[in-house]
Amino acid sequence: MFLLYEYLESIREEFIDLKVTERVSSIIQLEEMLTNIRDTSKYRFLVKDSGDGHLDFKARRLNIAYHIFYIFVKAGVNDNGSRLTAKREAMIMGIKIIDRMRADSEDFGDPTHGLDDSRVDYGEIGPIGNNYYGYSFGFTIEQSFSKL
Repeated sequence: MFLLYEYLESIREEFIDLKVTERVSSIIQLEEMLTNIRDTSKYRFLVKDSGDGHLDFKARRLNIAYHIFYIFVKAGVNDNGSRLTAKREAMIMGIKIIDRMRADSEDFGDPTHGLDDSRVDYGEIGPIGNNYYGYSFGFTIEQSFSKL
């Protein structure tokens, strides 16, 4: 079973600005965390624990798991240019992480082998907490039952 939090923790140092990775396991916990962001760090990086997906018993006995991570960047108050810059930075950082995941998925046994890069969903979020803006990034990873 692919564990997104552990994987992202292992590559986080490549993304120097992402000093804090937080784990959430439910929508309620995510909502509480997002509404309580009060610190002044520029970047926030949240990862939803795995737990959702579907099982395919007909075609190759696959476990198709859904995974989501969130990147938020602090913007200036009442500054539209700053908001746009924060959103742009969050999107660029998310794409860099997905690109790294794609590179780590090429061969059987690679950490993210089974990543379906044909569709990565994203959603804009903000403002939240202390004027943070960003995106959620959602994707699936297919793994055989034997790896469960």
